[in-house]
Amino acid sequence: MSKSKRWMHRFDTFVEARRGDLRRIAYATQGKMEADDLIQEAWVVAIEIGDGMEEPFDFSNLEHQEHLIAKMYVRFVKYADKTVRYAMKLDPGWDQPEEESAGGALSKVLSGPESDDPLVGWDWASTRGVGKVCNGTHPPLLVDFL
Repeated sequence: MSKSKRWMHRFDTFVEARRGDLRRIAYATQGKMEADDLIQEAWVVAIEIGDGMEEPFDFSNLEHQEHLIAKMYVRFVKYADKTVRYAMKLDPGWDQPEEESAGGALSKVLSGPESDDPLVGWDWASTRGVGKVCNGTHPPLLVDFL
């Protein structure tokens, strides 16, 4: 068996053995990541850990597995939570009236003026015949609508 196939086999064995840990981490991310996402990330994090070690990362080594699970928890739960602790989530309440949703009100304040919307500019240009294609089969080309 080649070295890469052995590594892949050990990775598959690791995934099966640690699926519960990966699910717990996914649950702790509060829906931001799923267990399948973490399986893919485990491969990348293992390579990062292996680069900093004297010996190559071994998915069959229990110490290496523990190190990987701990690093993934810190990266995807603790650090991610710390990074966005003071951030405002704009998505919750997107379908509620603006006065009921802080995110909706904030996104309204942070958005640019309606005149900066490309669709508004396209509509303005098309009503004035700017850049029309002669046979009318293509949308107008906006050369300069300001």
